[in-house]
Amino acid sequence: MKRFHVLAGGMALALVLAACTSDSSSSSSGAPTSGAPPSDVTIIHGTTDSIVSLDPAGQYDLGSAQISYQVYDTLLEIPPQGNTPVPALATECSYSDPTTYTCTLRQGVTFSDGSDLTSADVAYSLQRNIEINDPNGACSLLVAIADCGTWNPKAVETPDDSTITFNLRNPDATWPFILATSAAFVVPSDVYPETSLQPDDQTIGSGHYTLAQFRAGEQVVLETNPSYWGDPPREHAGDRAVLRQVLCVEARAGTE
Repeated sequence: MKRFHVLAGGMALALVLAACTSDSSSSSSGAPTSGAPPSDVTIIHGTTDSIVSLDPAGQYDLGSAQISYQVYDTLLEIPPQGNTPVPALATECSYSDPTTYTCTLRQGVTFSDGSDLTSADVAYSLQRNIEINDPNGACSLLVAIADCGTWNPKAVETPDDSTITFNLRNPDATWPFILATSAAFVVPSDVYPETSLQPDDQTIGSGHYTLAQFRAGEQVVLETNPSYWGDPPREHAGDRAVLRQVLCVEARAGTE
């Protein structure tokens, strides 16, 4: 799954998970009645999915991933319409032999709380996913480095802040793809607890968006991350789509 891109600089985005209602400013088809793009844009995406957890160690479901891919980053990612992992948090990754895979991190990446993102955070994120072994989590994707529930201290090496080496138990050509999944989302090691899940309303990542508000089963609000390391989200000004289902994700953009 890939991030959506809604807004450019100078715009704020909110995703609202809530029951959808009609909007008098839109036509029955959901399109704006005016031909000019409005200054305040609402995009509503209908869904019947719910959020299980916003902690990477406690999720392996579409509803959670739709939000989490906006606020967290991975070392690698699958580009739109692509089928091969490309660098994201990493600038490069490669095998030195069939069981040794090393990545170099981007310089200057920070989490939304302002703390630096280093190789230690990457290692910690994988370790807690494996050790917590939550029944709703994706620890099973990480068996190339350790069994769920038991961390292998030799599985990952971090010789410096920007280098991380994975020592696989067996040759595994799928490991780069695993590093692009929700199981490999990177969280701050000084904030997320080692043996329990982080509360959903205290989500911290390094992605395009930050969590501004969370009400379980009712509403999620995301805003653009001003310190995001990559390109800003692309603007879709004037778009409005309404699909009334049980739950909806509403993206609202307005000029600041």
